[in-house]
Amino acid sequence: MKLMLKKKGLTHCLSVIIATFGLSTGDAYAQRISTLKLLEPIKTVETAINPKIIKPVAIVNAPLFDQRDIRDVETFSLLVETVDSFNAATFVTVERNRRNADIDKFTALLDGVKTVFNDQGREADIEAGDGIFSAFVKIDKDRQLRDEIAFLKRADRARTQEIKIFSGRSLVEVKDFDLQDSFKQIREPQKIISINGLEAIKIPSFLGNLTPIPFTGDENKVLGINNPAVVSHPSFTYDPCDTDGTGNNIDPNNDWSFKTLMANLNQGTGLTTQEFIHAWLRNWMTNNSVNGFVIPSRTGVMDYFPGWDGVNASTLDINNLPFRLLAVMNRLDLAKVSYASANSGETRFVFGLLNPNTCTPAFGINQMTVIFEYGDTANQCSTIKSRAQEWLALDSLTLGSAAYMNALKAITDDVTQAPGAAAALNQLRTNDFAFDGLGLFGPWQLREFAIDSGSGLLVPTTTKQTPDAGFRSGNSVMAQFMEQNANDILCESHTVPTSFMGNPFLAASLDYLSTSFWTAPTNAANLPAVFPSCHTSSISNVSGGLPLSMQIQSEVRHKFSVNTCDDCHAQETNTFFTHVNPVTRNFSGFMTGITIADPQLGPPGSGGIEREFDDLQRRGQIVEELAVRSCFGGILGSNVLINAAQVKSVH
Repeated sequence: MKLMLKKKGLTHCLSVIIATFGLSTGDAYAQRISTLKLLEPIKTVETAINPKIIKPVAIVNAPLFDQRDIRDVETFSLLVETVDSFNAATFVTVERNRRNADIDKFTALLDGVKTVFNDQGREADIEAGDGIFSAFVKIDKDRQLRDEIAFLKRADRARTQEIKIFSGRSLVEVKDFDLQDSFKQIREPQKIISINGLEAIKIPSFLGNLTPIPFTGDENKVLGINNPAVVSHPSFTYDPCDTDGTGNNIDPNNDWSFKTLMANLNQGTGLTTQEFIHAWLRNWMTNNSVNGFVIPSRTGVMDYFPGWDGVNASTLDINNLPFRLLAVMNRLDLAKVSYASANSGETRFVFGLLNPNTCTPAFGINQMTVIFEYGDTANQCSTIKSRAQEWLALDSLTLGSAAYMNALKAITDDVTQAPGAAAALNQLRTNDFAFDGLGLFGPWQLREFAIDSGSGLLVPTTTKQTPDAGFRSGNSVMAQFMEQNANDILCESHTVPTSFMGNPFLAASLDYLSTSFWTAPTNAANLPAVFPSCHTSSISNVSGGLPLSMQIQSEVRHKFSVNTCDDCHAQETNTFFTHVNPVTRNFSGFMTGITIADPQLGPPGSGGIEREFDDLQRRGQIVEELAVRSCFGGILGSNVLINAAQVKSVH
């Protein structure tokens, strides 16, 4: 089957056969695809536009542009390249409103290259003031086609039949997905236009306006890897108790052992690995102070490290540290890729505590997790795109096989290996019920550590996006913060500041219970009367009698609470403290799919609200978008990536 394209003024024949997509023909699903007629060449439509004199647009700091105003993005291939080797033009159609009424150009950072889009009738722009911002770009058209074909192959292999729509962290809708629609879009007539005297043809896309792109992989191969074949692999991990019976109690220096990951963080301190880990554990032996708040000591930490006296590093046995790997987490969804910037996502290693007396996973009141959260080295669109493709490539490999393990190690080595690991670590988080003492009951406590720029040690730091627990319930200061920042909270673009109203605000640590959730006595009169345009509802079901003012109050409360460290792990998501169970390694309902009644208002049947979560699918959808969308057009109009770039979530 052939598709006829124009390229540099010549007819270029691109052979696209069903076999290229890896589509089988053995069932009705595949037969629907194979019956699509792609034999006809793409038709062209001539559009007569008078050439204009090209006036260059200076590369300046153009006004900020709200990407949510974008309504369409089209990319056209130039039949002849410009003298500056530009081979395409991208057109961004925006909805004119008060936010952008005075903007006639904006600067985009397209894969690290500053590019000015203008609506002034200059360079690539055809007509001034028509709401279409235009720029010449350089793109790899062949790569983009390969990326889209790779997606179609994955979607066919996974028999993907639905697209999940998310608002922030919440699942709000499920739509049908059919591969036939993707094939049909590439057969639509393609326009030939004149761009100020340069002929161009619209680049066909299998995806077109398909938003969002559905996740096509196995969650447990690509997003949250908790299978013992991987996380208890004897050549990569270490568990002094060999909990899973894989024989991974031999080498404490394996690449993914707790000891090795800690050792690789020890850069420039002048300390031994033993002294470095000892210094970290000492943080529980004394009171600490961060941002004016005291982190109380938990000297029961000594119960879990037999022989360690809490004072002398030489007494700490670092070859038998009581931790086993629970999961490797792909958090590329935290990458922020927009027209203005690109910031990296994360790779995380989650460890669970072992009971030294029984040499089994610590359970009940003795549980704890430790999470190494590394910032990915991929930090511009094309490298983030490649990283997403590397993660998705794991889906075709067998868990625990040499091919799978080596591919995963190649991804993680970028951040876990010395000497770069210390610089790559964004934070190390702990969530413990244990360090009050073995067998003793105390509250769960969240702490966050970062590499100190001076000493190189792991030191306590603030828990991001989360005020001190003293503000959690019924606090008037918290109410004022929610009221003053309601629009940003509703759009999940708020940042919790270090201080508020002249006083320390951001927490140093957090004690919490499974029933915890953030609430405050907000006054509806001080909140928006209607939802802002940037808001997308997290509500999946609501009582018909609940007035709009109460829905707004609930959304402000919920969207603040669900983005805090503590209550993302508690009643707001109906989670029992951890999203990765320290005993079973199972993921929480928040991760795998759950419907939850609002903790304050109750379910719709009682006059309240319900929300749904399926966070692994949400994360996977973002990874797919990053893997497939073009850095020179597609990312500009992707609602999924626009929303992901807007949300300030760190969890």
